[in-house]
Parts: sequence; structure tokens; C-alpha cells
Amino acid sequence: MKRRQVISGLGMCALSVVAGCSRLTGGGINTASNIPEVNQLEFDILEVGTDKSAEQPPQITCTTSDNRVQITGVMYQGRECDTIAPKSMSLENGEYRLVIAAYDRDESCGDLLVKAEYVVEVEFPEQTPNTVTAVESTDQHGEETQTKDCHVG
Repeated sequence: MKRRQVISGLGMCALSVVAGCSRLTGGGINTASNIPEVNQLEFDILEVGTDKSAEQPPQITCTTSDNRVQITGVMYQGRECDTIAPKSMSLENGEYRLVIAAYDRDESCGDLLVKAEYVVEVEFPEQTPNTVTAVESTDQHGEETQTKDCHVG
């Protein structure tokens, strides 16, 4: 039996904020019943305070042979004590949509805005979606969106 784990939503973000974690895996709110076409979602913050540009939209790589999608990006997370995490996801009519958002931890940590580099790995049980849309959402800088057709050869 395939085990379905999905980490998404504000509940998981709240857990990561309280725990001070930068890696979100296992546990949390399981939305697999809402999106049965998703086996697993893993989110990692690779670096906080990166010098890489946040001016590019997220990058999407589809590996149809493994039914996997990887989304990478650099976005403003706010202040150094703030964080980024998956906010929502959906799968409708062959389009998978994932929103990564910045969250304010309501801590006093200065006003310097920092960028964070992240990677998201999503596994689908049968096949990759036709299209994948990744959205980076922040209060300070609006949204960056990228869409990729996974089945163009």
C-alpha cells in the first residue's frame, strides 16, 4: 500500500514556526484525502540570507519517468526571523498549483529583509500533471509565478 503524506497549509507552517524548523517533512496536516493524486511533498529551506537573486520566477523540473516534480527558487522571506513555507496546493483538470508564502513570526528581529533559497519535491502516484504552476507570494514583493507543461517532449 502506498503511503500518502502531504505537507501543506497554514497549520503546518504554524507548526514549523513554533518549532523553529527549516525542514518540513512528515506529520502536519495531511491533505492527501483532498488531493489523492499526490503521494508526498517535501519542502526544504536550503539557505537563509542567500546572495542569489530573488528576481527570477521559481524553476520547475518535471521528471515524468519518476512521476516527480521539483520546484526551486529564491524569494524574500521578510526579516531574518520570519520564514517561508507551502501555503496551499491544488490539482484540478491536470494542473497542479503550489503556493509558497512568507510568514511573519511576530518576533522582534530588526528590519533587514532577507532572501531564502528553497526546494520542493512532489511525488505523484501515477503520472505527473499536465502543467505545474508555482507561485511565490510575499507581502513586500507581490507574487512571482511560473508555469511549466510537463508533457512537452
